[in-house]
Amino acid sequence: MFKESLVGILPTEIILILDSGYQGAHEFLPNAIIPFKTFKNHELTPEEKAHNTALAKQIGAIEHINRELKIFRICKETYDNL
Repeated sequence: MFKESLVGILPTEIILILDSGYQGAHEFLPNAIIPFKTFKNHELTPEEKAHNTALAKQIGAIEHINRELKIFRICKETYDNL
């Protein structure tokens, strides 16, 4: 569903910072940035670890904003301005 909703719609100037749940998104979205994964016999290089740390900081900031929106129900309910 994610693939069908965004392919061909997003301009290539927009960079998507995605978490590890979107592995493989760079195949159909060339502007997606995804963290590197470790495998059983493959350790991450220091550059890959630094890349993942930088992404985690950016994703963490966005998750805090999402949390605030959920707590105050900004996206869920109608604002009456009372």
